[in-house]
Amino acid sequence: MFQWLKGDARQSFFGKETAKSIEKLKSVTVGYTAPDFTVPDSSGKLYSLRTFRGHYLLVDFWASWCGPCKGEIPYLKEAYTRFHDKGFRILSVSLDDKRDAWMNALHTFQMPWPQVSDVNGFHSVVNELYPIPSIPKTLLLDPEGKIIATDLRGHALDQRLEQLLK
Repeated sequence: MFQWLKGDARQSFFGKETAKSIEKLKSVTVGYTAPDFTVPDSSGKLYSLRTFRGHYLLVDFWASWCGPCKGEIPYLKEAYTRFHDKGFRILSVSLDDKRDAWMNALHTFQMPWPQVSDVNGFHSVVNELYPIPSIPKTLLLDPEGKIIATDLRGHALDQRLEQLLK
């Protein structure tokens, strides 16, 4: 519908805000390239999305307080174990706003892939790029960084990786 707006309508405050929203939605839409970001892990090491190019990557948005997120961890571990040697990677982005809670969850769940967070919750620099209104949220990226699937939960992730990484 936005494409039908002309002239002043597109240049108005609401037209410009709508254009920004449309661009932001592309960052979580199949077929678009995921925008790059750089965020530290718990030790301060910086991770950028672009460093995972060449691999299938699951970007996992989660938080320590999110029950459904924690319920997905066994499935993520299973997929990581099965497909890591075939080129599959995971980058978990925590939307926690309490460092202690995030650190306790990392200790409790022992996830072997990179975990990053700026510990600003839904005000995270990553959430500025990706409209993540609720979690869990996952984006499966191809080796070029293009989104090829979203919200693969449970065994659906395994099934998709089975197709991709035969």
